[in-house]
Amino acid sequence: MIQMLPMTAAEIAARDAARSATLAGAGLDPARATPDLHPTAVAMAGHMIDIAALNGGACRDVELKLRGFTDAELAEHGAAANRLALGCSGGRA
Repeated sequence: MIQMLPMTAAEIAARDAARSATLAGAGLDPARATPDLHPTAVAMAGHMIDIAALNGGACRDVELKLRGFTDAELAEHGAAANRLALGCSGGRA
């Protein structure tokens, strides 16, 4: 059984910073391209794209939770992250 532990604020910030760095390294500037999106939504979108690529185009909440996102983050940022992921992936995420 996998035990899921809540992430600290510092761990969440580190996760988001790492994801933003990955997007920037891929030529995407989340701050410039999506000024109205919360950094968590941008980070979540990147994870959605990664997960969908591994799962034949599907990404479920449980997979995002395994990557450290909370129920509250999914509720608050999930829809925006999904729109961004679909836009960045050409509809394949």
